[in-house]
Amino acid sequence: ALHSATKALNRQSTGLGGVIVGSKTFLAAHEAILNDYFVSLGAIMHPMSAWFCLNNRFTLERDMLTFSANSSEVAQFLAINDLVKKVNHPGFVGRGIGAGINGVVFSVVVGGVFSFEMRSHDEAKRFVEAVTKGGNVYLAPHLGDVRYLMIHPASTTHAKLSEAEMREVNITPELVRFSVGLGDPAPILEDLSAALKNL
Repeated sequence: ALHSATKALNRQSTGLGGVIVGSKTFLAAHEAILNDYFVSLGAIMHPMSAWFCLNNRFTLERDMLTFSANSSEVAQFLAINDLVKKVNHPGFVGRGIGAGINGVVFSVVVGGVFSFEMRSHDEAKRFVEAVTKGGNVYLAPHLGDVRYLMIHPASTTHAKLSEAEMREVNITPELVRFSVGLGDPAPILEDLSAALKNL
């Protein structure tokens, strides 16, 4: 399995990194290929980035529970709004009468990164611009941070791609990526509510 250490393991936007997780058998079988790749391309994590990741491990369990609780609360808020077409949250494990909000069931530990779709490209772009002007949510592509981060990929990180190319990587023009932080979600919900009302 591949894991982005840039996200929850780092949590501070202080470096880039990745982790390959596998059984001893898998790693032994692929060790030569992986080592050759790393040596040839220099794909080795910077020592300071590695130190930040290791230093953050002491509060990882606590922080993941907070990320999960906050993202579930924010996702539930968005899921019941008519201006939000779809919410893609890893905690949406099923639907049932009387379960969760609007019948959405949430699992416990899912992290803080999820996405949602507005009704159009223009609405998504205007929504992100409005929310990130409030000072509580930052416009940034680096997800998995202690702060609340939001971005509209179609007008920023993936703007050079055609709509067809974006859809090949599951990015729609109306998609918004949201990285929920560790702080109190109440001010964030106020900012989201205000931005939705002004669309």
